[in-house]
Amino acid sequence: MRPSAYLILATRHKKKTGKYPLKLRLVYNRAGKDFRTGIDLTEDGFKNATADRPKAQFREISIKLVSIKDKANKIIDETSVFTFQKF
Repeated sequence: MRPSAYLILATRHKKKTGKYPLKLRLVYNRAGKDFRTGIDLTEDGFKNATADRPKAQFREISIKLVSIKDKANKIIDETSVFTFQKF
C-alpha cells in the first residue's frame, strides 16, 4: 500500500491573526500524521488557492502548495520501505 499526501487546513487551531495553519497530512495503513508547512491561510484563501484555476492574487500561494505536495510525493517515491520516522 502506498502512502497518500494531502494538504489540509487545521481549522481547530485558529491563530490571533484569524488564519489557520496549513498542514501536510500523510496517511499510511489507515494511520495519519500531520506535518507543519509554516503557511497560514484563511478558509477563503485556502479554497481559492486550491481551486483548479486560482485567481491572480492566489497563484503564488497555489504554486507553493503544489510544490509542497510534489516534494512529499517525491520523498514517498524514493523511500523503499515507508515509515513516518523516515519521512
